[in-house]
Amino acid sequence: MKILVIGDGALGNAIAGLAEKSGHETFQTSRKNSQLLYLDLKEELKFTDLPDTDWAVIAAGISGYKECAENPHSRKVNVERTIELCRALLARGTKILFPSSTAVFDGETPSPAPDTNPCPSTEYGHQKTEVENFLRTYPKQTAIVRLTKLLERNTPLISGWLENLAAGRQITPFEDLTIAPVHFEDAALACCRIMENNGSGIFHCSGPQEISYLEFAQRICRQSGFDSRLITPGSCKGFLDYCPPHCALESGATEEFIKFNFPAADRLIEEILRPRCLLCGSGNLHIFEQRQNFPGITSDCKPWPRAGGFILCKDCGHAQKNISPQWLSDINKIYSGYEMYPLSNGSEPLIFDENGHGRPRSGILLDRLIHTHPLPEDGTMLDVGCGNGSLLQQFHLRRPGWKLCGHEQSIQREEILHLPGVENFYSGSFDKIGRKFDLITLTYVIEHLTDPVSALKKLAGLLREGGLIMVHTSSFAENPFDLMVCDHCSHFTPDSLEFLAKQSGLDVTAKTDSWLAKEIGITARKGSSMQERVPAQKHLQVMKDTLDWLGQLAHKAGQASAKYKTGIFGTAVAGTWLAATLKEQVSFFVDEDPSKQGQSHMGLPILGPEMVPPDAAVVMGFNKELGSHIAQRLNGCYPRIKFIIPDI
Repeated sequence: MKILVIGDGALGNAIAGLAEKSGHETFQTSRKNSQLLYLDLKEELKFTDLPDTDWAVIAAGISGYKECAENPHSRKVNVERTIELCRALLARGTKILFPSSTAVFDGETPSPAPDTNPCPSTEYGHQKTEVENFLRTYPKQTAIVRLTKLLERNTPLISGWLENLAAGRQITPFEDLTIAPVHFEDAALACCRIMENNGSGIFHCSGPQEISYLEFAQRICRQSGFDSRLITPGSCKGFLDYCPPHCALESGATEEFIKFNFPAADRLIEEILRPRCLLCGSGNLHIFEQRQNFPGITSDCKPWPRAGGFILCKDCGHAQKNISPQWLSDINKIYSGYEMYPLSNGSEPLIFDENGHGRPRSGILLDRLIHTHPLPEDGTMLDVGCGNGSLLQQFHLRRPGWKLCGHEQSIQREEILHLPGVENFYSGSFDKIGRKFDLITLTYVIEHLTDPVSALKKLAGLLREGGLIMVHTSSFAENPFDLMVCDHCSHFTPDSLEFLAKQSGLDVTAKTDSWLAKEIGITARKGSSMQERVPAQKHLQVMKDTLDWLGQLAHKAGQASAKYKTGIFGTAVAGTWLAATLKEQVSFFVDEDPSKQGQSHMGLPILGPEMVPPDAAVVMGFNKELGSHIAQRLNGCYPRIKFIIPDI
């Protein structure tokens, strides 16, 4: 069966994804994603660009009671253009599935049946009803699917509650407004089965019970293990114009038709809280056994009690952390006390070459970027996750004619705006950025994002025609310590990073894997092709081998510390984790960076290589090849240092 899905919102994506997974030939439209067919209901419609299909799902439009009431263009989009589109598709012989809403009723009557006459009391409801009335004149070619409140983990309501509860902040859900929630995936299942069974008429998708927002939030809080005292009852009065006493729909006939019962609230909450792949959304995950002897570290190089739970997607092969309530609580505590390069007075780390000369890491990246993609002398650039502006400063040195902007979640506007060449600073949502850029950079950012696909899609929309985006991060296969960074929720390989780019509507133009040791990345432009999923078994073995390697190194370092006074080479992520693992068995750190020497880290002195005691051993937190290479270079100047190097 061929299915055309109009729109790429949460419901459209869920229907398209399930239809494709079920073996149907699926087409999808978007007004933003260049990978999909272009269609914007705000513009004059060009139906000749749409493929002939058996079914079309109309999952696009302007939603929201307030926006429909206040936006003068909402009726043109939701009614006039939607009916125009449906009429053209019906003339082809295409059947229409139209997702409608409980808003076609005024909410005064509990659980109206599919044959109950509509009685809307809002502009949004009137618009839905008008389209329904048109479609009902084609009773054998149309299926109207009325939906109650749709939810998933990334719904702003749910993600906002979880983030606030994890941070210890109060939430105030309404005690006087109810929902009968349905999961997006269950709504997609219903729509697909209606099409597969050649359904027509009116169908209802509703949770089996009405529950207040307050009680729903309390149940989420209870199942997540958060403090229920953080929930304060709120009222919808004064906030919403539409506060119906009832919201549920009678869905028994639909459940019988689709052979599926919509779950009650507690079961729905379990599904919402169940781990999902951060790249493809799959729930088909391999959950690794927790290694109790592995401490965690933070990305600003501080010990942490745990690294988090490791999972790997069996469908796309992506390695990631379990975004559990514990993890959310941990990262809120980490970010509240975050320090940017504390041992370097805020300066970024230096990368040392064969001769022991150090250069800023961002400078090396930019030199390679400009060599690979020669940049003009002027343009506009946005650095996402700009921190204290290290990369912006290095970029200005190389392209002083460019107009630079920074973005960071924390508010440090004045600090960034004082940097040469910087003309603007943004924080918060990417939706607030109202301009286009020739270059967007994300260095050591993507691994922190819990919804990286959505973030890259939005950033791709900020690129000018021909604009370039650079994403750079750590390779967990080459740098196993990346897995131990608690606030890194994604752990990439070159394959999974390219899969992310394709999922986000980007075509890779170059790979940056050789630019810096143990790191990977891509440069990309807006594209139009989809990436095949990576064989998961390959990444599953890499993940197992990487965790085993960490255990073997910790064991070998522990054996050495029983014989020698032991130091750790480096004060970054690897060195910090080794010191946290060995605890009191470590006596000092060794670092080549003169700015760090003489300071202390984790209460231990930082020595230069020349200060290492003659009877001591220094543990190298690198693989055998790189560790041996560095040790050989340093032994040329300091032959008495005994280095402990991994066996593989």
